[in-house]
Amino acid sequence: MKKVYFETIDKINIIFNIRYERTPIIIKKVILFFIYTFNIILYKQYEDKIVCVLPFYDGNKKEQISNIKMNSIIKKIHKKFKKEVYLFAFASNIKYKDRIKEELEKYKSNNIIWVEGYWIFSYLILDILKYIFNLTETSIKEQNIDMLINNISEISYYILKRIALNAKRVKIVTNKLNIFKKIEKELYDKEGIAIELSNNMKKSLSKSSYIINVDFDNKLFNKYKVNKNAVILNVYKKTKVQSLMFNGINILDCYIDFDDRIKDEFKEIGIYNDFTPNIIYESYLYKKDKAENIIKQTINNKVKMLYLIGNKGKINELEFKHIISKT
Repeated sequence: MKKVYFETIDKINIIFNIRYERTPIIIKKVILFFIYTFNIILYKQYEDKIVCVLPFYDGNKKEQISNIKMNSIIKKIHKKFKKEVYLFAFASNIKYKDRIKEELEKYKSNNIIWVEGYWIFSYLILDILKYIFNLTETSIKEQNIDMLINNISEISYYILKRIALNAKRVKIVTNKLNIFKKIEKELYDKEGIAIELSNNMKKSLSKSSYIINVDFDNKLFNKYKVNKNAVILNVYKKTKVQSLMFNGINILDCYIDFDDRIKDEFKEIGIYNDFTPNIIYESYLYKKDKAENIIKQTINNKVKMLYLIGNKGKINELEFKHIISKT
């Protein structure tokens, strides 16, 4: 599977290497003007990695892209990458990535896998919990964990089972009680794991200290009364707690570190610093495999949690100790 890393023309030196850096400024400007005006997309391949330089400037420029320009670029991307399966990853400074994704999805092709950090985040849930409990000097064995799930997948089932094996108690909050009653029975009969089920909007989360929101969207999530001091961990759906009483922690993402050997692969082609570590690592690791094998790989790759990200950016470690003192 080939991986495509989208950059802006500010990073054109990635294509031309050191030769472009030595080019006189006036010639650089002429080259950039030509590329930008005629919507030229530059490509350079490094084994399974393709760097794709788009005719945009970075997000710090006051640049407005017309529909005509965008349509031209989208058609070229679709034509170039329509025959094989690709991973698509966007540099952090591309402010039009959501628009590009939306336009490409209109072609209804199923050969593009979007690297957005959700996939690797879902495999790091246990690491995130461990990180939190280390900060609060507690153990998962002492905790009640509530999980919001409507659609069970291989990874969410694996996480549910792992957490249930280690936590004091696990409760599933779901709109699909019939489906999860079967899962509840299966876990108990095969693994000896007991879980609780609930869908009471007023009571299910009113006393919850730790909530893992697997797939409830913002509208559904905010129908539930949530403990004002809860720690909420969002996996696939990034929610904002609308209650004015909420003083807890709402985790939307994480910032990771990993083996220098992997970083060096991306530094060699000049793109490492333009993508978040989560995007870099997800594009490196992505594959269809058993959840336990992927988690083992993260261990082998020395993945570790540096910090968590909330609504206002980096979450200070002291916030966890402060919130736990209230529960």
